[in-house]
Amino acid sequence: MADEPLDEWAARRAARKRAPGTRRAVPLTDGPQRGAHVHPEAPRALAEWDGIQWSATGVASDYASAQRALTPPRPESVELPPTGNLPPAPEQPFRPTVPFYRPET
Repeated sequence: MADEPLDEWAARRAARKRAPGTRRAVPLTDGPQRGAHVHPEAPRALAEWDGIQWSATGVASDYASAQRALTPPRPESVELPPTGNLPPAPEQPFRPTVPFYRPET
């Protein structure tokens, strides 16, 4: 990769970089960081990546509340139009308008 053009290298590096606004929850326990399943009842520090560093945004009391804080809310249900306003269903069975001829083998 020594002879790779700089613009290609920069594009590869930019694709690997974390997007600003990425959020995470870090357990506030002693010792090395481990998976979320190890201490689900431990408090969590909520952090957001600003493009340069992780910035603390809050604290959650446990894993479940941290996930609720990090997960965006689900959109509300959308009301569908009444069925009388929908276009008519195609006649069954569907018949193509152009005849299809299977080649003979």
